[in-house]
Amino acid sequence: MYTKDNSYKSRTLLTIYTLWKHTDEGHKISSPAISKYLEPYGLKYTDKALRDTVRKLRDLGIDIRSTGQETGRSRVWWANRPLRDETLDKLVFAVKTNPYISADQEAEIMESLIPFVTEFQEEKLKGSIKHLNKTEHNENMYKFYSAAQRAIESGKKIVYTKKELKYNS
Repeated sequence: MYTKDNSYKSRTLLTIYTLWKHTDEGHKISSPAISKYLEPYGLKYTDKALRDTVRKLRDLGIDIRSTGQETGRSRVWWANRPLRDETLDKLVFAVKTNPYISADQEAEIMESLIPFVTEFQEEKLKGSIKHLNKTEHNENMYKFYSAAQRAIESGKKIVYTKKELKYNS
């Protein structure tokens, strides 16, 4: 099926994908767990092979972290992801509360983010694809959020009530 050279390249590429899609700081993975993702391709991992691959990925500048190497039970994960949970939450909030984005546009935006998130973050996107009617409440929330953001960026003092938000211009 694979030559030794192709096997090594395939294992490396599949490891990159597995770490990207299935790990983050809260979800570390071991060599047996990575092997389960590689099994359909006739590949597997030992702890030594995982350490060697992680070392090569780090040499390429990929921020892969590991723990437990001294005990022989190393667990690895992709660190410093571009879309951290906090950033993704803000992005989903901005899209969901924007009264100027249609349901189709919302779904398109959320679908386009899927390649950039972990399997654990995908649930946030899939849950938000269901379009809720954009009510006046959502429009007011969007206006409130936008005004607050502009005030913060310009260093203005914010004064708000339940009905409106004002800042010194």
